[in-house]
Amino acid sequence: MGGEVLDHSGLGRSQLEMNNAAEAEATLQKLVSLNPMFSSAYYYLGKAQAANYKNAAAIASYRKEIENSPDKKVNLLLHIAAVQAEMAKTQPAAM
Repeated sequence: MGGEVLDHSGLGRSQLEMNNAAEAEATLQKLVSLNPMFSSAYYYLGKAQAANYKNAAAIASYRKEIENSPDKKVNLLLHIAAVQAEMAKTQPAAM
């Protein structure tokens, strides 16, 4: 299982770097199902979800990463704020 987890981690990050967010999201979903405590797994999953305009899912993934890696909280809160700002842009204005 360890090698498979590492394979999914590297593949998911590479897919993100190549702007292939849909495939990255699927790969990273598999990674977190194999090892939910894998370092940075939810961070990269959140990035993929945000790139796929799945903002609520991205925020949930970033929050899960905060649970797994509290030392990264400030950075992850900035990512959450960025996703929330993007969500605000796409919501219709209140009348």
